[in-house]
Amino acid sequence: MATHIVEQGECLSSLAARVGLQAQDLHNHPANADLKKLRPYPNILAPGDIVEIPDPEQKAESASTDKTSRFVIHSPKVKLRIAMLDYLGNPYAGKRYVVTVGKQEIRGKTASDGLIECDVPADAQQGHLRVWFDDADPAPHIDRDLLIGHLDPIDLISGVQARLDNLGFPCSDSGQIDNFTLAALRRFRAANQLADPPALKTDDCAPPPHLSDSSATDWVSAANNSSPDIAAEGDSRGSSPADPIDTPLRSKLQGLYEAR
Repeated sequence: MATHIVEQGECLSSLAARVGLQAQDLHNHPANADLKKLRPYPNILAPGDIVEIPDPEQKAESASTDKTSRFVIHSPKVKLRIAMLDYLGNPYAGKRYVVTVGKQEIRGKTASDGLIECDVPADAQQGHLRVWFDDADPAPHIDRDLLIGHLDPIDLISGVQARLDNLGFPCSDSGQIDNFTLAALRRFRAANQLADPPALKTDDCAPPPHLSDSSATDWVSAANNSSPDIAAEGDSRGSSPADPIDTPLRSKLQGLYEAR
């Protein structure tokens, strides 16, 4: 049994693939019982998490010395799922896409709900996505890199930021509750009819994403009646009534994101 400390971009699928196992084999292993309680989604880990990995089992195969033998290794796959939605949440249906992961190029059209779903190697950590809204256009309308397995858990600020950004509420990826993260939180609350916690009570509206940093700073100062920058590195679990990331917001955000 080997003890592994998780690095950014690793998940149970990629770790299990190294020893010929499935993600559920690690998730359900008795040695990882505490990890399973902490991380109920097996493919969402945080850097620093500890995973116990069983030693790989050795297997022998017989082969003739006077013949050529072929041994086939099946590389485990996982589902890569991407929801293509506009800023109102309406799906981009029937749009041509190309997903590139390593040397693999996957072509298709988005489903009626805007979903792109394809099988990729379990140990893949990077990819590329291109989407055309009009097949007549030579250049893709969406052309961006993908980070596979890099989503942090919802109890980390970085995990909240990534989900907000992926759901169309642009914010920073600083891992801190900074000005633009507060603005994104206000927009998400308004879009989902979530009441503001005391820290964000104000008659002002959240600034749109194109505001300058100074404008956002003015808004945050008014919203909090305190220092414009709130340093809150690492964990933020919504235990304080003044915490802008409270339990109702986390639950709603996770429900919307993990349900896709």
